[in-house]
Amino acid sequence: AIADQAASVLYKTRLYRQTEERARQLAVLNEVGNSITSTLDLRTVLETIVAKAIELLGAEAGSLLLVDEQNNELVFEVTFGPAAEDLRGQRLPFGKGIVGAVAQTRQPQIVNEAQTDIRWLRDVDRTTAFSTRALVAVPMITKNRVIGVLELINKRDADRFNEDDVQLLTTFATNAAVAVDNARLFTMTDQALASRLDELSMLQEIDRQLNTSLDIKRVLDLTLDWGLRMTNATAGSVGLVNREQNAVDLIAAREYTYQPASLPLERGLAGAVAKSGQPILVNDVTTDARYVAGSPTTQSQMSVPIKREHDVIGVMNLENNRTNAFGILALDTATRLADHAATAIINAQLY
Repeated sequence: AIADQAASVLYKTRLYRQTEERARQLAVLNEVGNSITSTLDLRTVLETIVAKAIELLGAEAGSLLLVDEQNNELVFEVTFGPAAEDLRGQRLPFGKGIVGAVAQTRQPQIVNEAQTDIRWLRDVDRTTAFSTRALVAVPMITKNRVIGVLELINKRDADRFNEDDVQLLTTFATNAAVAVDNARLFTMTDQALASRLDELSMLQEIDRQLNTSLDIKRVLDLTLDWGLRMTNATAGSVGLVNREQNAVDLIAAREYTYQPASLPLERGLAGAVAKSGQPILVNDVTTDARYVAGSPTTQSQMSVPIKREHDVIGVMNLENNRTNAFGILALDTATRLADHAATAIINAQLY
């Protein structure tokens, strides 16, 4: 009878503790939801997520890795714990290690004996002098896209993580992923606005410089120099369309090993632009049969028309020694520069 009474008390005590712990976790989740949505500063959002995740599960350390889609890597953006400074900024190939497997499979992982798992990156512990016993890692997914991985290491009051921990952390990571995505979009918008303001300031200065000269060579040299600067191009040229000769006469060029006097309209990207009146962006010139080499190191090229109303009067070519060096924003910038240069070029031609 005493044993039955004791069992009942123990069961109720355990149930009360579990309920109390669940209430604490829900309170932390609610607090986290308020914290991470109260700011759009990306760094603050990331640090809050890791700090609250550690608090939520009572872990010794934690990390948040974001996906670098361009390089197909995971980057340690935020790390808390004894080895935090040693890990921040390090990169892992997609699919490598436990966190890499989480990002690749989109499935959470519990590893309660990390040292015996072949996926565990032992070099990380060696370089940081931190001993990993157990870990749990969950993917951060938003809009059906993995944007990162949240990882917690070593539970303080237990030797192992359990399925309840995974479910709780997965719920947490789902909400956190939305906050990270929002902060990223805001940062990108903010950066785009700042970039646009810088560009407008540059275009104002360009207009001032171009309109102080009526020498056609000087105007084209200025146009090319600004084009190289604004798009980070490593080589380029500017030419005027010569309808009588059916060619583009090159007036200004930078970093060309050989500068022909003119380019036939039937050949090259410049000729195609002069004929169509539409800009062209080629991020791997080896894949475009129209490309004619001006610089031997060129891997990417964009060519934009210089127009007077609807007539193409010239072409600006901007090149880079890397593939995929230019994007749509760079092409838009070059096009706007060409539009601003057109007036000064026409004035110089008339003079």
